[in-house]
Amino acid sequence: MEAFKSYRSWSFVSLFIVILFWVSTVHVEYAGARNITVGGNNGWHYGYNYSDWITKVGQVYVGDWLVFKYPAPTSNSMAHSVVQIQNKARFKKCNVGAAIKLAGPTQGTGNGFHFRLKRVRHYFFACGLGNTRHCTVGQMRFGILPVVKTG
Repeated sequence: MEAFKSYRSWSFVSLFIVILFWVSTVHVEYAGARNITVGGNNGWHYGYNYSDWITKVGQVYVGDWLVFKYPAPTSNSMAHSVVQIQNKARFKKCNVGAAIKLAGPTQGTGNGFHFRLKRVRHYFFACGLGNTRHCTVGQMRFGILPVVKTG
C-alpha cells in the first residue's frame, strides 16, 4: 500500500511539472509578440500585391498578430473581408467558397481586425468578396508560415 501512495504522489508531481513546463513554454512562445499590419501603411485593399509584401516582412513567429486594416464600404469604395483558406490547393485557385470567414466588411476599421498566429502551420488568407475577383485580379491573398521563436 505504501508503494501505491508513493506512486500516486510521484504521478502528481510529474503531472505538475509537465503542466508548469507547458504553461511556461506558452508564455515564452507569445512573449514579444508583434502586431504586423497586413500591407504595412497600404493596409488591406484591392490591387496591392500581398504575396510580394509578405516576403519583405521577414520572419513571422507563433504568437504574432496579423492586423487587417480596411475602411468600411461606401458608395464610392469596395467592401472587403478576411477569410482563411484551408489548404494550398484551394489557395492557388482562390477557392474562397469553402473558406472560413474571419472578418466582415466593417471589421477592418479603427484598430483593424486582429488574427493571432497560434501555432506552426501554413495559413492562407484572402479577401472573400468580389466573387473571387478580389483574390485573383485584386491580389488580395497571401500565405504565411510562422515559426517558434527561439532564444
